[in-house]
Amino acid sequence: FEYVPFGFFVDSKNTVKTPNYGVWSVNSGFNFNKNLAIYLDLKNIFDKKYSPTIDVLSAVNNNDPSIYYPANFRQIITGIKLQW
Repeated sequence: FEYVPFGFFVDSKNTVKTPNYGVWSVNSGFNFNKNLAIYLDLKNIFDKKYSPTIDVLSAVNNNDPSIYYPANFRQIITGIKLQW
């Protein structure tokens, strides 16, 4: 669980903050031996819309949405790890 309880300021005058957010993710894997493993990673399970990063501005007159970078949507990542 990734939780940001307090937003951070988006302007140099510290007048506008980002909203707080919480995102659920799960990962798991299995090692068959020292050379072979599989894994599964579920990110942003509930497809939360949030902005983990922004452009910091010198001044903000309003909550301009163009300064917010959206986070990734729900993802399922799986793979195989091979070592030799």
